[in-house]
Amino acid sequence: FPLPLWNRNTGNIKAAEAARRQAELAMEKIESQVAFDIASARVAYAEATHRWQAYQSDLASKSAKVLETVQFAYKKGGASLLDLFAAERTDNDVRTAAVQAMGDRATAAVSLAAARNALEEKPKPRHGTPIKQK
Repeated sequence: FPLPLWNRNTGNIKAAEAARRQAELAMEKIESQVAFDIASARVAYAEATHRWQAYQSDLASKSAKVLETVQFAYKKGGASLLDLFAAERTDNDVRTAAVQAMGDRATAAVSLAAARNALEEKPKPRHGTPIKQK
């Protein structure tokens, strides 16, 4: 009947510590990835919002004014039919781009919301304290 007086189980303890450290590193990597995703989604949302606002406040109104001017000039004989068609096409392109920018903004908003909800704030357990699950 052997007595394990000098067996302190150090191999298993070191293996468990190494596994714990690997799990901590994996968790830190995932947290960093989530932070990157949130930052990336914020930048995409800000860019899409800026582009959409530029179309709304400036480009759409200017395009409509140019179209009105060319239409007036065409009626008075000062512009050709090709000029009118080009102005109409440009105005349609600007309107389409404005709608696309609005869609991009909505998509970026959803991506940002999804990135923010990807990591729920949970307290980190301290070494040696048990993890409580709900």
